[in-house]
Amino acid sequence: MLDFGVEVLALLVLVVVDAIAAQATTPVVAALVITEIVLVLAGYRSCCEWLTRGRTLGQRRAGSPAADDAVRSLCQALARGLAGLLIEKPACSPR
Repeated sequence: MLDFGVEVLALLVLVVVDAIAAQATTPVVAALVITEIVLVLAGYRSCCEWLTRGRTLGQRRAGSPAADDAVRSLCQALARGLAGLLIEKPACSPR
């Protein structure tokens, strides 16, 4: 639940910043928002797992141990994050 809250808060902050700086055309702002959504949903988990050796903030708070195959590189974390985006959040993935 903590991870979801952090993701939602990050998206809200980015949308507010986009609304304030929305001097560009509508397609540019739409593309920026879509890019931000993908970066937050995949990037949050990837960066947390990479920086904390396999656990996100919510997993650390719950006290769950890191998996045996803990993330060792940013590339590995990014691959796991993108796979998680497609598997765990199917409403966000293209059909």
